[in-house]
Amino acid sequence: MQNTRFFMTTMIVLGLAFAAVADDTQKDTQTVDAKAEDGRRAKFVDFAMELGLPIAALDTLGEQIDSARLASDPVDLAVAAKLLEAAEAAAGKKGSLTAETILTEAVDLAKERGNPAELSTIAKLVGGPAAADLEAVAEAAADREAEAGESTRDLDGDLYVINHSHSELHVYVDGYEVGHVAPHGSRSFHVHHAHHVVARDHYGHRWTAHLEYGHYHHYVMRVHEPHFGHHGHH
Repeated sequence: MQNTRFFMTTMIVLGLAFAAVADDTQKDTQTVDAKAEDGRRAKFVDFAMELGLPIAALDTLGEQIDSARLASDPVDLAVAAKLLEAAEAAAGKKGSLTAETILTEAVDLAKERGNPAELSTIAKLVGGPAAADLEAVAEAAADREAEAGESTRDLDGDLYVINHSHSELHVYVDGYEVGHVAPHGSRSFHVHHAHHVVARDHYGHRWTAHLEYGHYHHYVMRVHEPHFGHHGHH
């Protein structure tokens, strides 16, 4: 009888302890439902036709842009943007996807990544007043690299991605790819120094998680299937 009481008391104490731990974990977890941003793959933009400029370099420009996006390569994006900018100038008009749009994307991605060499290279490509701003960001990024290890940035914990879409996802933290998540699968990542969390598929869709960095140690990003009709998969 005494053993039974001891066993029951032990089980109750353990149950309360597990409940307390589960409650603490729940309070320390932020869950975000990420909806897809509609995106058209650049490979389906006929730059040569839209600009009326039959040059071979424009035939593969769309694929170059899509590859740079998936590889999270801001320099490749900037190079593609400058080529398109030259083509627009030669044609005297712009098409459905402009050099300005791609260049803005490249600059934003470079700032997310915070790589001084990439920022400085893009500054040289961009030129003009914007170059000075990029060089300043590059210098600040270099200073942060030199001080690495002395302090941590906001998101430091576990990122759990649940993929409800039919596509494989590429997951990026601060512009760097951290891994893939299978269709209708899930995967966890241990992350440091994160401000931006993005997922992409091969159809041009992009999901962004707006997380309250620094307030939690467990982050759940639920990615939902896009509902844009067939044009999103062009």
